[in-house]
Amino acid sequence: GEVPDEVLAVLQALQKSGMTVKQDQTAFDPFAATFDAIIIAAPRASYTLTEIGKLRDYVTNGGLVVMLGDTGKSDANKSLNGILTNFQWTQDPPYIPTGLSLNYDVVYDSTTNYLGAPTSPIFTAFVDSTHPFVKAVTSIVPFASSSISSTSQAVSFLKGNSTTFAISSDTPGKITQRPVVAALSQIGKGRILLIGDVDIWSNSNGDSLSPTLTGILAGKNLQFALNVFGYVDNYSVKLPKPT
Repeated sequence: GEVPDEVLAVLQALQKSGMTVKQDQTAFDPFAATFDAIIIAAPRASYTLTEIGKLRDYVTNGGLVVMLGDTGKSDANKSLNGILTNFQWTQDPPYIPTGLSLNYDVVYDSTTNYLGAPTSPIFTAFVDSTHPFVKAVTSIVPFASSSISSTSQAVSFLKGNSTTFAISSDTPGKITQRPVVAALSQIGKGRILLIGDVDIWSNSNGDSLSPTLTGILAGKNLQFALNVFGYVDNYSVKLPKPT
């Protein structure tokens, strides 16, 4: 099938940076050991327990899974939360969850934002500025992102500025100050990176990266992507086929 628009631009960017990228949209079964990363971008449907179990095995054996959420109380966020919260991520006691979940809300900043759009806040507060994911990254711009909740099992490394807030789509009147939009969880030998926005690495101009400042070219979003997927050469990115 065709590569989803939300991740097409990032795959093009990785190729332009000199990485070898193989695209595979086959089903979850089996997870080839040759793939270094799996991208799950705003899935439209839930995954089965069998699929989630295979995903768990992939992560615990050292794989990186990047999950991209969507806005508010979307089906994508419900589906990802089903993976993140409704499954035991270790096969033996003590059963450890991912420590990550997407909130049903939308992140805003009326003061510090991109091109005057309150739903495109400019994030500059990195919880750990030395983390390799944010090397040479001075700002990240999500687009109508949902926020993320995390426990001590996970590390929140991208937090809103003092003027950033999230308005709940689920609970009327609930506002969260300085919301988190990116967090990382270590599971076994691998990791799950959760980002609240599926458009952070998108390109609204379709097949070619253009100078128009769309998702991946806003702020240092491109550098962020290169950091996340830049650990090894000849990088293989697996895109699970939507079910």
